[in-house]
Amino acid sequence: MTIEVKTKIFVVSGPSGAGKNSVTSPLRNMKDRVAFSVSYTTRKNMRPGEVDGLDYRFVSDGEFDRMINSNEMLEWEQIYENRYGTRRSDFESLIESGKAVVALLDVKGAATIKKYYDNVVTIFILPPTSEEAAKRLESRGTEDGSSQLLRKERYELELNRQADYDYTIVNSDLKEAQKRLLEIVNKEIAQAVD
Repeated sequence: MTIEVKTKIFVVSGPSGAGKNSVTSPLRNMKDRVAFSVSYTTRKNMRPGEVDGLDYRFVSDGEFDRMINSNEMLEWEQIYENRYGTRRSDFESLIESGKAVVALLDVKGAATIKKYYDNVVTIFILPPTSEEAAKRLESRGTEDGSSQLLRKERYELELNRQADYDYTIVNSDLKEAQKRLLEIVNKEIAQAVD
């Protein structure tokens, strides 16, 4: 059964190295109209510039287990060597705020949100090439060799789900990709109001 919501829910996905955070960053300036869902993660190390509670909520494996076992997680996934997920109560509070909700999720999480809620708009961010994605991952300097290999293997899996999305944005030029995302979000929010 799909839950009817009055606001738009934007789910943004894409493989590692696509630049999801960079492309969506201008939406953070739309605080009066947009609220970001913050995923929980068991990842131990924050990347440079990340802020606990803004980019992710960093929790222990034990706390993540507790949230799963008490049915608090709306969706969750083991990605690489860490777990990521969305807490149901947090997500529903964002919906109740009346603002459009933006969630950066993997392809499985996106499918779960689309199954549970109506008014979901899915957006897939692509790097221009797999080589460029690999280069971006390497330049980040936050993953060791085995982690980079795992991310490259998952690249194809995520790419195969691209057709399930309402929109695709190729992030070959960051400013153009941001502009396209803003156009999509503003158009969809305007349609929700009409």
